[in-house]
Amino acid sequence: MRILIPYDGSRNSLSALRLLATMALNPNSDILILKVVSKKGNFLHIPGFDDDPVRNQDEINSQSMVLRELASELSLWQRDCNINYRIHFGKPAESILEVSQEWKADLIILGPKRTQSSTHHFYMGSVSKEVTDKANAPVLIVKPTEDVLEGEMGRLGYRVLVPIDGSLYSYYTISWLATQVWKQGTEFKILTAIPEFKEMTENPIGQYDPGLISQWAVMKEKAFESLEEHAFKLAEQVGLENVSIDVEPGEPKKMIERVASDWQPDIIAMGSPRASGINQILHSDVPTHIAGRANCSILIVKRPGQGKVKKDESGIKQALASVMDAPPENTNAEPPHAVMY
Repeated sequence: MRILIPYDGSRNSLSALRLLATMALNPNSDILILKVVSKKGNFLHIPGFDDDPVRNQDEINSQSMVLRELASELSLWQRDCNINYRIHFGKPAESILEVSQEWKADLIILGPKRTQSSTHHFYMGSVSKEVTDKANAPVLIVKPTEDVLEGEMGRLGYRVLVPIDGSLYSYYTISWLATQVWKQGTEFKILTAIPEFKEMTENPIGQYDPGLISQWAVMKEKAFESLEEHAFKLAEQVGLENVSIDVEPGEPKKMIERVASDWQPDIIAMGSPRASGINQILHSDVPTHIAGRANCSILIVKRPGQGKVKKDESGIKQALASVMDAPPENTNAEPPHAVMY
């Protein structure tokens, strides 16, 4: 498992690091803390001025002190992981995407700067949205909720809501989740939407067609059967008693919001195809809508193969054992070091 976590000095990015510190991870996972530094040039754009090696080295020395301290603290919690940091010069979104692809990240964890608007909805900033839209690896957007800010999220396991729609991308999401290590006590709720009974069965003059009523019942039954197959995959990691399924009538976005409001998940995990142009707008509509409104963290799974690890029962037990309520007082692990581009 290779986890890339950008750090920009904000309270939210620090909270994302705090969440990562308590996650259950496979032993020997790699964690890279990334600090993106914008090149400082002047308005005349004098050739070569932005690439002043002395200026860059001063910036590296300054940022390295902070990153070294963060990496060392994180290593006390994730003691079986390889933790390093990197300083990258460039634009934030472009740099994160570039490093993610070059380093072959399996997961990107973002702590967006922006919090809430006047309508009390959380909106991703331009950097988070661009990374979420364009990254090949799954992206976990950590919302600055109270339990995240206080380091309490997932202390007794996570509550993960998984909306699926029968598409191939929903299958990828379930498969990815089923290959990860989850803390003891984690619960999954798999959810799908079907058409409203009234919308499907009522004809123009307001009368019900008995045949359509029967079809709606069959549709609901088949939806439950499909969810059961997914439930068994996740149950291999957290136990069947910690996986539930739900079929709700209604428009998907509203249905997800309603269930999330009632069930109060820590994470909503959704699949999203990698598309471009108008297809990107259409296919990412639901994940983007939910990411802007749900009061919890959002996991976007982009495509198969990224982040997938082989199941290792002994490794899982070691990983779970290493997730503690507090870090050990001392460790003999090799100290983190920097890789600077």
